[in-house]
Amino acid sequence: MGEPVRIADLATSMIRLSGLEPNRDISIKFIGLRPGEKLYEELLVDGEDMQSTDHPRVYVVRTVDAGVENGWIDAVIHAANEHDDSRLVSLICDAVPDFQPSELIGTTSTPPVARFDVK
Repeated sequence: MGEPVRIADLATSMIRLSGLEPNRDISIKFIGLRPGEKLYEELLVDGEDMQSTDHPRVYVVRTVDAGVENGWIDAVIHAANEHDDSRLVSLICDAVPDFQPSELIGTTSTPPVARFDVK
């Protein structure tokens, strides 16, 4: 995936490449994470089953427990059609062991991220 890039640097570069001046033509405001947003994306999570392929640098990662697969999608569809949010959260917890339902609730202690306003 390459090296991490600071979003503020990326935004500044994109504004300049568009022929505009950062913080004059387009302001950059740091407003914080929204509910469900993450600062970092993990490539692998502990407990995931990584299997090699014919190519030495390509792997297949099994992220869903085989016991969860059978009927799980049908149960998710049924719960969604019934607007049963608690059942949906329970099904997600079954399929994704490290999922924390509290991740759905935003907090005020999250680090800032940028929002861009065109003047």
